[in-house]
Amino acid sequence: MLKNKKKGIPKAEDKFLWVRFGALGDVLQALSAVFLIKEKFPEIKISFLTTEPYMKIVESQPYIDEVLIGQKKPWKTLIKTAKKIRNNQFKFVASTYKGSHMTFLNILAGVKNRLGDSVSFPFFQTQNIYSWAELNGIDLYNREKPSIFATEESIAFAKDLFLPYEGKKKLFAAIGAGIVSKRWPHEKWIEFLPPLISDGWQIVLNGHGEEERLFAEAIIDEIGSDSILNLVNRLDFLKMAAVVRECDMAIGNDTGPLHMASLSGIPTLGIFDYIQPAEVGYAMPWFACVVSRNEPLQTFYAKKRCQSVLAEISSDKVRRAFDFLAEKFLY
Repeated sequence: MLKNKKKGIPKAEDKFLWVRFGALGDVLQALSAVFLIKEKFPEIKISFLTTEPYMKIVESQPYIDEVLIGQKKPWKTLIKTAKKIRNNQFKFVASTYKGSHMTFLNILAGVKNRLGDSVSFPFFQTQNIYSWAELNGIDLYNREKPSIFATEESIAFAKDLFLPYEGKKKLFAAIGAGIVSKRWPHEKWIEFLPPLISDGWQIVLNGHGEEERLFAEAIIDEIGSDSILNLVNRLDFLKMAAVVRECDMAIGNDTGPLHMASLSGIPTLGIFDYIQPAEVGYAMPWFACVVSRNEPLQTFYAKKRCQSVLAEISSDKVRRAFDFLAEKFLY
């Protein structure tokens, strides 16, 4: 730990690097942390180290000054990434990633102020990132303001896309997830969506990958394509950020697009299998969730998760939560 805590305070023009390689939700939550740091220290230069798939969404955020591309493995690539950091002469490097790769990357890079959250090697950090933030009056869990923004070009795309649906309420539905156990089952969506359509909602399906494409097509096969806009595999992250901001509400599982929606300031309803969404960044005042069991997130890390847990959540329960959120923020 730093003997003189004031050494942990960035000065004007200091170069500060945040590191997060993936996945989408984690990168977006990391950007939100950087947003808070930049808000506190507007004069510092903030760079963000990530992987190629997230470069454009990261560099499009107005509080990011520079984007670096690197990888955490294999070791040969990690060393090259560390050299890239060293050559930039950063005064601070930070991450909330707990893995050992982050610790070794920081040591190899030779950055003086190493802010992390390592479980196995905390002694290689000069300070814990959360302790450092608290010392400087920053709550890294704070999500009271939107922190993900869309480019003007992407906003123009989204507005044109929704011209045929002008006047209709639009629901951004993140129907998939990278892990099957995190997906609300197909039959539940089929029960949930038709009453919304009858109430005048335009459904905007979003997702990525072959499994989610088939998932979306199965939903449309069952309830028809009227009032459903299928955008699965049609949006890059820049366009997704704009599309979700043009929607009135969002709903879905714990997945990257739902992080995108909630961090963009859209009233968002999560369908989760654990009771601590704030631990993974869902701490917005416009966020609510329906949970299957009264168990902490750590329980599901300790045992095998399965889709049957989410199947316990009825479409009626989700609709009640949806109506409550809509009444609070839309009407």
